[in-house]
Amino acid sequence: MENGRLPIGGDFLKIFTMCNIHDPDELIYGVHLPLFNAHSKCYAYRPATKGWQTHPRGQVLSTFGSAKVGELDLSYVAGRYGTLINIIERGLPYYCISTMISGRTEYQGTRRNETHTASERIGLIYPGTSGTRFRTTDDNDRLNVWLPAASLERRLATLLDAPVRDAITFAPTIDWWSDAGQHVSRLIRLLCEELATPPPFLGNHVVSRSFDDLFIYSILQHLPHNYSERLAQQTRAPAPRTVHRAEAFMHEHAGQSVAVHEIANAAGCSVRALQLGFRRFRDTTPLAAMHRIRLQAVQRALTRGEVEGSLSELARRYGFTHPSRFARLYEATFGISPAQALRITRPNSCTNAITRQSRDAETADAR
Repeated sequence: MENGRLPIGGDFLKIFTMCNIHDPDELIYGVHLPLFNAHSKCYAYRPATKGWQTHPRGQVLSTFGSAKVGELDLSYVAGRYGTLINIIERGLPYYCISTMISGRTEYQGTRRNETHTASERIGLIYPGTSGTRFRTTDDNDRLNVWLPAASLERRLATLLDAPVRDAITFAPTIDWWSDAGQHVSRLIRLLCEELATPPPFLGNHVVSRSFDDLFIYSILQHLPHNYSERLAQQTRAPAPRTVHRAEAFMHEHAGQSVAVHEIANAAGCSVRALQLGFRRFRDTTPLAAMHRIRLQAVQRALTRGEVEGSLSELARRYGFTHPSRFARLYEATFGISPAQALRITRPNSCTNAITRQSRDAETADAR
């Protein structure tokens, strides 16, 4: 992926349920599977290289990690030796985006002669169809992001403003150097970087749901699939009153978890029409507009002196979970720091105490 490997390491993996495999039989017979989500349980593993035969007893053979963020399931896999992997049983009602950190993986889909190779330059996106096969090289590390098929189909239906009757079929490979690949890779890097930073912004339900929307809609709109042409043909933008209704809904729900399709429903249009409307009339996206509206809600609370507790608590109420980052964003937007705004509004001892709390939190975050 562009700009090097993903930030995989101890900080990132600390939110994962981890398991080390030391014996080949443990992997083959699935000793690790009860610790993990349904994705791992539908895999069958077999040795593919000679290294398995001479593996030193007691040393780590493979490492598995599993985590869940909103609707997204993440799995981290590090294998010392090449492995044959099959999706078995009934398969999985998910799609997987696979990012190679090291090594290569050969993907064999269920269609005849469907073979592709993933590397640090090329990623994969595939459905969890039974019969799908993989062959990994030695020293193979990868991060998988699993998206529920139902979530993809529900959001695609809102973009099309019509039911999704056929399964979504993506082009299997993702060139991380392409425009579409770079867009998706930035989201994956953002996910990794935030999960490595305590507290991760995705621990906030409001922000987590917005990120789910951003991630899944981005996949549908940037990666080619069998509905891409229909999406491209929908160019009708909503009337300005529709945009105004959407903005009014956003203002009313600034402190709540709101999905894009809920904004579209309130505005009386499809998600695709909503996105086109904001692009045409506001030169932005609905999610970016929601982000600014939440920032404005914080500003109103500060200018009115409606602050109970610390500035960090006020910011967190509207989805801003990193105090120092919030302070920089606020000052860049309004030309004044949030602490200064509060001092102007309430120049008393109570305000000074709140400001000190905020400054302490921002200093700790910066460290």
